[in-house]
Amino acid sequence: MENTLLNITGSFDMETRNLISYSLTDIFETDKIRIELLREIYYKNIKLELHEFAGLYKIYGISLIKNITGMFLIIIFDTKTKELKIFQDITTSYFNLYYTVYGGVFYYSTSLKKVMKLSHVPVTLNNKKIQEFMRNGFILDSNTLVTEINKLEYFSYISVNNTLRICGIDYNDSNNFTKEQVLKNWDSMLRESILRVYSEAGEANITLSSGFDSNYILYTLANYTNSSINAFCIGGEKGINEIPEVTKIAKFYGINLLVDTVMSQDLEYFPDIVWRLEGSLFECGVILQYYLGRLLFQKGNTSILCGESADEIMTFKYHSVNYNQFCNDKQKSVYFSYSDYPFYVTNSIVLKKNSLLLHSFGIHPRYPYKMSEIVEMSKKISDLNDKKEFHKKNCELRFQDSVLDNINSVPGTTHLFSCLNIQTLVKIILYIFRYNSCMKIFNFRDKELIFFN
Repeated sequence: MENTLLNITGSFDMETRNLISYSLTDIFETDKIRIELLREIYYKNIKLELHEFAGLYKIYGISLIKNITGMFLIIIFDTKTKELKIFQDITTSYFNLYYTVYGGVFYYSTSLKKVMKLSHVPVTLNNKKIQEFMRNGFILDSNTLVTEINKLEYFSYISVNNTLRICGIDYNDSNNFTKEQVLKNWDSMLRESILRVYSEAGEANITLSSGFDSNYILYTLANYTNSSINAFCIGGEKGINEIPEVTKIAKFYGINLLVDTVMSQDLEYFPDIVWRLEGSLFECGVILQYYLGRLLFQKGNTSILCGESADEIMTFKYHSVNYNQFCNDKQKSVYFSYSDYPFYVTNSIVLKKNSLLLHSFGIHPRYPYKMSEIVEMSKKISDLNDKKEFHKKNCELRFQDSVLDNINSVPGTTHLFSCLNIQTLVKIILYIFRYNSCMKIFNFRDKELIFFN
């Protein structure tokens, strides 16, 4: 499967109930059912092949979705009832799922541009949501920056026959571990999960910073596999640059280190970043993820293990969100801060900026710290793991002094503010305006269609 082309896209005529799929992803089809899967699904911590999922779905139906894990987007079309269903995992998957109904047809895609082009729906800027987008960097509910197009929101799935229904869904806790088991076996359980993700990825490529999380992944691969490890690090000409510390860590382990540096005037890439993100989010770290994707693409890599979300899942507040809580939160007009709303921030920004930009370069990122068992482990001891203290102590027991001497992680070390030496979003916007006076970077364009004039 060519990663650069992975997508789920299609149209469903709500009168004839005829499905036309343009997806390029894993597909399972019989005379009774068609299933499309984007990325990985697990059941009882075992990765499922698509035909295995189909067998379980035949037995358990929708209730199965509450009990599978992974980061996934699933399309299920029942050829007998002519009903289309779209499910996602609790994180809302690697991608957003965009949709609209126009002319009696339900159009959907993991690409906003594809929905626009496929449906030919007239579009307008969603002025009511601009303030929320600028404040938070994302829109929490089903709205997008395009008034006529929505996205599948948290704790929801889509069901379409002759009508469109957005249904609520909650996800079951697996409860595989007790708190005592986690406290006793944290290191071995964490290590086993990382090794499982590595074995599925098939390549020992990792992002490496001077923080604990990526260094624990490196420690695990270096000590428990015989693989040749490639580490990737992006630094900045201005701001906090982790490359010197990472270089020393890489030298200690004897691994291959590949680096790139964000230069202070590299705003020339900003139009391409906007194009790839399709208005899904904005966060000052996007420039790092863009450089990372470009570097991996240039080196011919197709997958990488990342340390994203470790900070958030190890906090108590991450685990307080469920369907009812989300329904309350999406009515709020507040700033969803990292500290108070880690669930939304990590899934809507931290993971999305990484996965969307890396996938746009044909790279499949894998997130060991988002594996369901690690999330559950973190939940069980979240009262003891404030600011990751439990995790950090475990790392300190295992890392050599040569590594610990270079652990000096500061969140957001490479972002647009520091790399361009600009301190506020307003100044960034003015800077962009001076850089591109006709503001073309805010136009979503296609060879055949201009979406905003």
